[in-house]
Amino acid sequence: MPPEPLGAALAAARNGVSVPLAWNVVEPEEGAYNWAPFDATKKSYDLFARHVLPKFNGANRGREGSLRWVAEHSGEFMGAAVNAAMATIQKHAAEAGNKD
Repeated sequence: MPPEPLGAALAAARNGVSVPLAWNVVEPEEGAYNWAPFDATKKSYDLFARHVLPKFNGANRGREGSLRWVAEHSGEFMGAAVNAAMATIQKHAAEAGNKD
């Protein structure tokens, strides 16, 4: 059984009562652990800052709207690209035919 006051707090939590409990009460030595190498920790922070936080603070709203618009209009873009390629091929063929 955990020592008091932790035992009482856990018993209250099991009874459906929300008890504010500081982490250092549960794990007093938590700050002493280095769970990952420093470079891996930095990478984790970077990934969190680049991929998680923007979702919560709305920083990517414009980018997401732009990507959605491009996806909705991709057929137009592909059609224009194919037409431009075909026009270039025909122009080259016409120029090559004139050289003979």
